[in-house]
Amino acid sequence: MPTYAVRMDHPEGEGWNAHVIPHLHYLKALNDAGKLLASGPLKGPGLRSGFLIVNAVSREEVEQQIGRA
Repeated sequence: MPTYAVRMDHPEGEGWNAHVIPHLHYLKALNDAGKLLASGPLKGPGLRSGFLIVNAVSREEVEQQIGRA
């Protein structure tokens, strides 16, 4: 199964706090499904950014699970 690296950027610094708990539940669900290999924050890009390393059959599957990749 191919492995994909996905960068996620969120421009809303303060607004992000409202999404932290749902985001963590989402990551846990991906992990429980065996899709998420690693994730974490990126430092220095100026936006609240992070990465996901996921297993997926295709880019289309990544886009369905993660959003636009």
